[in-house]
Amino acid sequence: MTVIKPKTIPKKVAIIQSNYVPWVGYFAVMASVDLFVVYECVQYTKNDWRNRNQIEAPDGRRTWLSIPIRQFSATQSFMETTVSRHDWTVTHFKTLHHFFARTPGWLRWRDELELLYIKAQEMTHLFEINRLFLNWAISALGLRTPVVYLDSYPENPDPNKRLISILRHFGATQYFSGPAAQSYIIPQLFKDAHIDLKYVNYDQLIKGVITGTEPVKTTSILQLLLEGHHEFRGD
Repeated sequence: MTVIKPKTIPKKVAIIQSNYVPWVGYFAVMASVDLFVVYECVQYTKNDWRNRNQIEAPDGRRTWLSIPIRQFSATQSFMETTVSRHDWTVTHFKTLHHFFARTPGWLRWRDELELLYIKAQEMTHLFEINRLFLNWAISALGLRTPVVYLDSYPENPDPNKRLISILRHFGATQYFSGPAAQSYIIPQLFKDAHIDLKYVNYDQLIKGVITGTEPVKTTSILQLLLEGHHEFRGD
């Protein structure tokens, strides 16, 4: 387990899987809780947000930024997932330059992003790459929420009980969950554990942390930072 910021006594806790350069809603949740847990000790899911995200060109055209993955098993864990080649870093940086070279944010963040992609080129595991870019984005947005990378935790065949165990470990009294989790979460179990279950409203959270006149796109956080049309209130 790797802690990247000083630990506080949390009350509101979110547990979300690792994504590559996540969208703004990921960080809006982070800004709304006392502790944000990046859930890394899970099975790797193919064709998901773990290794890819989208950006949008000024003309509305979208493209994927995808990290090529070596998949050796349908049940491989996220922590053991590695990249299949390393030239993706050059492709991603060139694509960002093509899409955003004339935006205010490109001048602000270009050099830092170039260094990130140079560092990422030397990394073999997806979790390392995602941490690298997530840590950078947290700093760029000015977020102060403590973040824990949960890379190991005892297995439990019941996902609800495993989540509750993790939440108890961190002293949570409220669990902030994404709305998609309603498909498997059993609310009564959280009630019995004295943990208040909250399904986040992404639109509401985003409005609470973003200022700007332009619509907020549902693309990677790189979009928001590089376009420079919005301000993120991370504190």
